[in-house]
Order: sequence, then structure tokens, then C-alpha cells
Amino acid sequence: LMAYLGSIVSVGFLLLKNKDNMSNALLAGLAGVSVIALFWPVWTDETAALTWWGLAGVVLSSHIVQKTKKQ
Repeated sequence: LMAYLGSIVSVGFLLLKNKDNMSNALLAGLAGVSVIALFWPVWTDETAALTWWGLAGVVLSSHIVQKTKKQ
């Protein structure tokens, strides 16, 4: 449970730190899905989970690549 919550919180903070529209949309989606997940098992649906985590990975990896290119 702690690993799951830690990953959700850490990805949420990374999305919050980025200031582009896609990060804001993913952060709003994370908040919405997390609220819905209190009542229904949303993260067990492969289409919703893989779509959200895939988009989050693309957005966060692009920011990491841009940051390393600047250094």
C-alpha cells in the first residue's frame, strides 16, 4: 500500500511541478480517477490504467530529456 501511494504521490508532485497544459490535464485526471477509485476499482481496468500511466510516462520523460539536454 505504501509503495502504491508513494508512486501516486510522487507522480502527482512531478506533474504539479511541470507547468504545461498536458501535465495539468494529467494531474486533474489523476485527481478525478483517484476520487472515483474510492468507490469503484478503476485502476484494474486495463484501458484506463494503461492510457493514464502511458501518457504520464510520455509527459514526464519528455521533461526529463529536456532537462538533461540543457545541462
